Order: sequence, then C-alpha cells, then structure tokens
Amino acid sequence: DLEVDLRLSDRFVDLATDGIDIAIRIGRLDDSALIARKLGQSVLMLVAAPGYLAARGEPQGIDEISHHRCIRDTNMRGDGNWPLTQGHETQRIAVSGHYLVNSARMARDLAVDGEGIALCPDYVVRDDLNEGRLVRVLCDVSGPTLDIHAVHLSQRRLARRSRALLDFLAHDRFGDMLTT
Repeated sequence: DLEVDLRLSDRFVDLATDGIDIAIRIGRLDDSALIARKLGQSVLMLVAAPGYLAARGEPQGIDEISHHRCIRDTNMRGDGNWPLTQGHETQRIAVSGHYLVNSARMARDLAVDGEGIALCPDYVVRDDLNEGRLVRVLCDVSGPTLDIHAVHLSQRRLARRSRALLDFLAHDRFGDMLTT
C-alpha cells in the first residue's frame, strides 16, 4: 500500500528540503547526518560493442585504453581519468572521446551503438553482456567498486511505510548483491 514518487537524478538532493523519505545513493557517502543501510555493491567494468572492437581493435593492456574513443560519465568524481585496477595495482588512465554524459545508462546506450568503450556499472550492462550486445574489454581489469545505500534522515523513529520499503529493498531487490 505504498505510493512511490520516483525521482531519478544524479545530483545530491537535500532529503528534508525536497520531502524525500528514502534515497538510493551509489558511491561514497559524504553526509554523516544521514542514516545509511547498505544494500549491495556494484563494480564498474569496461565494455564495448563487438562491432566497435572489430573496427578499432581490442586493447591488449590498460595503457592501450587511452588510444580508444571512450565514453566518459561525468558523474564519476575526480579528474576525468579512469581508475582501473588489474590485480592489486590501480592506475589512473587518461581517456578521451566524443561523448561526455551524465548517465551510466546513456554511456551504455552509446557503447551498444558502437561509439566507443564505456566504464559502466555491472547492473547497467548485465543484460547486454548476456545477450552479446556488449563484451567486456580487458576482463581482468575493473573500475572501482561502488557501495549502494538506502539513506534517510536521522530520526528517532522511521515511519512504518519507510521501514517496509527499506526491508523490501534490502531483502527482495538487493539481497543477492550484498557482500560481507
């Protein structure tokens, strides 16, 4: 019996000012005034369309990524370089390309269309990988692992409807993503 008012945004919103009971945040949490419940994790991975790789060649190492057209998601914090990890070593790779987007879904769409290599969350590209529209580039290389949290204002008592939604998200929607 919940009414869901879903607002999709990559900007940080003020829950109190905007009248939001619960927000899902992906990545580092900065606001210590919020109560957070970890729902899961997502790994960023390099992906491209098979046609793009056939035309441009597949990178053989991290250092070759910078020679490719890359689709950059401007929501990634930092200097615009991609933090890529192979084994226990992380390198910041300078990337460039024709597209700067503020949506992982749009980066995925452009990658599917053959516009370049994208660094996308696993949950955004899972179906495309399974169905062959995208392939992983440098399978032993990954981007950062991002925590997924449900956050709410610190209150002595959370409304029953909000508690029910949190429990639903944690157990029914994200339960298989939790790692301990």
